[in-house]
Parts: sequence; structure tokens; C-alpha cells
Amino acid sequence: RNIAFRNVRINTKKGPALIGENLQDLEVDGFRTLTPHDNCAVIDLKSASVAYVHGCIAASGTGAFLGLRGPSTRDILLQNNDLRQAGSPVQTTEGCPPSAVIQN
Repeated sequence: RNIAFRNVRINTKKGPALIGENLQDLEVDGFRTLTPHDNCAVIDLKSASVAYVHGCIAASGTGAFLGLRGPSTRDILLQNNDLRQAGSPVQTTEGCPPSAVIQN
């Protein structure tokens, strides 16, 4: 609960740059990676509720920027991100309802 990442860059050799499960009240501001991987989202959240993702930039070669999983995932707000380089800004799997994401 109540976790914030501000102006963070994480580069990985494989997998997502940021993984979270069973989160509530998350803020991700200004997050980026220089090493996106085709087979996974840059940010992977499972069973997350009330998250605010803003000011993030997708690097060239990004597949999905934000991966959301699980039926209890809800109220994920994406705002003021530059995700033009991402193949898909958001990918929902494992029963995550498309209505979980709010984009402006």
C-alpha cells in the first residue's frame, strides 16, 4: 500500500523492469527502461487497485508498456505518458477486465 516510484529507470537483462502483485495505492511517475523485452510488459501488475501511472516514456522496441493481470485489478489511471514507441500501451490478461484501465 501507498508505494511511489518517481523518476526511476530500471534496466533488466530479461523480464519486466517493474513487477508488482497485490498492490493498492501505487504511483509510478517518470518511469522508464532502456532495455524493453518483446515477450513481456515493461511494468507488470497483478491484482493491483488504484494506481496512477504518469510521465512515463516507452523506449523504442517496447512491446507492451503496462501489463495488467487478474480479475481484481481495477482503477488504473494512465495519464500524460509518451507511449508512442510501445506496440501496445496496455495489455490485459488472466481475467483482468478492460474496464480496469482509465486513459486520458
